[in-house]
Amino acid sequence: SQSNEELEEALRNLSNDNDPAHLKVGAQMLYLYCLNISKNPSVPRYRKIYTNNANFKNKVGNLTGAKDFLLAVGFAERTNFFEWAAQQPPSSEEDVSSSSSSSVTKSRLD
Repeated sequence: SQSNEELEEALRNLSNDNDPAHLKVGAQMLYLYCLNISKNPSVPRYRKIYTNNANFKNKVGNLTGAKDFLLAVGFAERTNFFEWAAQQPPSSEEDVSSSSSSSVTKSRLD
C-alpha cells in the first residue's frame, strides 16, 4: 500500500541521510511518540507533537525523513505541531463492555 511505501521511504531516508549519533537520539524520540499514541490513543497530550518544543527541535526536527515518518505513521502536519489523525479507537463504552464481559468470563473459569 502507499502508506507502507511512504514509511519505508521515510525509514530509508532516516537511516541513510543522518549522522548516526543524531539518528540514535531522534529515533528514540520517534519511537516514544509512537509508543505513547499506541498505548494512549485518546489522551490529548499524546495526540499532538509540538514542533517548537525544545526536545522536538533538538532531537527530531533536524532529522531528514522525520517529518515523512510522522506523516506515514498517521500524524498530520499543522501550523506548529503534528496531530494524530489516524482512525479513532473504539468508543470507551465498547472498551468497557468487552473488558467487563471478559472479566466475567474469567471469573466463571476460576
